[in-house]
Amino acid sequence: MPLRRWEHQWLRAWRWYDRTVAASGRNTGRGSLDVEDFGEALAQALWHLKDWLKNDENLSPELRGSVEEFVNGEQTLLVLADLCNGSKHAVLTTRVRARGTGFGTLAWTGSGDVDDPETIERVLFCATAPGWSAPREVMDIARDGLTTWEVWLTGHGLLVPRSSDDS
Repeated sequence: MPLRRWEHQWLRAWRWYDRTVAASGRNTGRGSLDVEDFGEALAQALWHLKDWLKNDENLSPELRGSVEEFVNGEQTLLVLADLCNGSKHAVLTTRVRARGTGFGTLAWTGSGDVDDPETIERVLFCATAPGWSAPREVMDIARDGLTTWEVWLTGHGLLVPRSSDDS
């Protein structure tokens, strides 16, 4: 698959999602502090899918031109935008889309401490956003973002690959 196509970024986002879930220990009971790095990369991959779509010359100019309007109307994607840009720039001062959004501190469960990876069962990497009653795990926010993107993509007649074999 040519790297310039949006499908490449879509699949990358899914790989970061899978890595984030695995690092959290949600399904295995074996967490890792990698969840923080993977969660940030996941937010970045999901937000930057818009750039891949806008620049994919295989898509119609009308579709490419509609991407910004779509993302600006989707709260989950705006939260991911601020998580993405805040993690890349340390302090988010311009183009804040969902003021008050940010990553929280890590929390973990297990029989020991975080400096002993063998004892970490579950790592929680959460974020907050305006209007939320409680922090949410980054991978859950990202899953909502993936669903939002998938509905939009399929609604525009695009085939959405599930693996690199599909594209």
